[in-house]
Amino acid sequence: MVNTFVECAKSQRSRNDSTRSILMMENEIIKFRNILDDIQWENMPIGFRDFPRGTCGDISDILAEHLYAIGYADIQYICGRYNNATHAWLEINGTAVDVTADQFPEISRKVLIQDPQLWHHKFTEEDRRKAGYLVFSGPALEGLRSVHDEIDRLLGSDRNKLNRRIKV
Repeated sequence: MVNTFVECAKSQRSRNDSTRSILMMENEIIKFRNILDDIQWENMPIGFRDFPRGTCGDISDILAEHLYAIGYADIQYICGRYNNATHAWLEINGTAVDVTADQFPEISRKVLIQDPQLWHHKFTEEDRRKAGYLVFSGPALEGLRSVHDEIDRLLGSDRNKLNRRIKV
């Protein structure tokens, strides 16, 4: 009887920790998106100026780096195609995390954190990889870095700058 009670308590604690972790991550993602809404996009690199349109891949990779820096792991980048449109988002433990879906007229919420079957399933997956941009090289890296630095600045944090030593 004691073992059953102890196991039950451990299972409940594990569920509570998992729920708390998901809520903390959700709050962090919403805060991240709110910061995106505060950025003066006309002052950002040209590929970002029509945010959220056309920025989903880069913003997803920046969000992934932000989440890695605060302790999250195992984040996947997904890119898919539906009709003539491509779209990218993150997947964390089987959950779609999307901070640019509102570029599509049928989506009114700025942040989607949900089962991919609710909306993302309509995109035919073309790319799945470990999310993040720090493994990239080349000229596009500077744009990603400048947007990420602006997000950090608006968040009031440069905690990531020392960790983001990027080879150009």
